[in-house]
Amino acid sequence: MAPAIFSGVIFLLVKADGAAPRLYQTAQSAGFAITFAIANITHDDSGRYCCLYQLKQEGALLNSSESDSVLVTVTG
Repeated sequence: MAPAIFSGVIFLLVKADGAAPRLYQTAQSAGFAITFAIANITHDDSGRYCCLYQLKQEGALLNSSESDSVLVTVTG
């Protein structure tokens, strides 16, 4: 979770499988946490995901470190 001083930052959900991580979703938050919902999920959505947040400061875009990854498995 981002510290309170970073409220309003952009959170990014990144699919970390494969050679190059790819941006999966972005969301803004006015608080300490963010929830990403994956609609119409398919087997292609299975994989490792991590989050990070971006903050614009003095005209520069700053990225946090990536979170630990989680494994999402789609069955059925």
